[in-house]
Amino acid sequence: MTPPEFEKAVQRVRDGDVALIARDWITQVSGGAKVPRFEVEQQFAKLVKPLLNVDPLDLSVSEAATANNAGKKDEGTPEYKNANYRDDAFKKEEGKGGKLKLSVKVKNQTVFVDEKLTFDVTASNACELQIFYVEQDGNVEIIPQEMIGEKFLKAGETRRIPDPVSGDLVFDTPGKDETLLLFCREGGLGDQRLSAADAKKLARESGDPASRGLAIQLNEKIKAAEKAADAKAGGDAKQGIGSSAINMVTFTVKARK
Repeated sequence: MTPPEFEKAVQRVRDGDVALIARDWITQVSGGAKVPRFEVEQQFAKLVKPLLNVDPLDLSVSEAATANNAGKKDEGTPEYKNANYRDDAFKKEEGKGGKLKLSVKVKNQTVFVDEKLTFDVTASNACELQIFYVEQDGNVEIIPQEMIGEKFLKAGETRRIPDPVSGDLVFDTPGKDETLLLFCREGGLGDQRLSAADAKKLARESGDPASRGLAIQLNEKIKAAEKAADAKAGGDAKQGIGSSAINMVTFTVKARK
């Protein structure tokens, strides 16, 4: 399957665990990372039925092998098959920061009205974080700083958001494909920080769904800033302006019966 075919097929998947795995892969690929081969091999049996309507040879054997080999690596095992290695993981060369990676984890992507939203965010390098919630109708809300906590995420730190003392984030109306979008930048957001009006304008101007449009426009904004910095410095100035990372999680919000 091509990436667009894969992404289209995922929209028909009703298994929450499978959809979560698939969307994580889509986010990795959209962000320029690669899905590690070992991970594809481990998860293939789970995905093949809901995505292609084809039965795996033996799902139980695959799961047992994954459990037995978790964390193990033979000396002759190539890096891409080592379960301790991920192309998009927070691993860095000794003494080097490496490319900024941003991870977000939520308990469920299918939720109910009046349910509270909490999520864990981790960044490979220290970066300033901005968080948006894009509703089904394209309205964009910016999560306030007091709910995010300190402006900068520390490298490798996992932070639970919202900060419990700041109040709750609550799903208030039913909706489909509503999106939590996170934007983090090394060295601070500076002139890359978006206001609610900026975010809504970018989402409206895109021909894509609002959340995807906002992510695309943010990427374009980052590239434009890097290009301008390069031109001003007469070379590669990307590290000077700070590398950025974007991650998204999409929710279906259901009304309680």
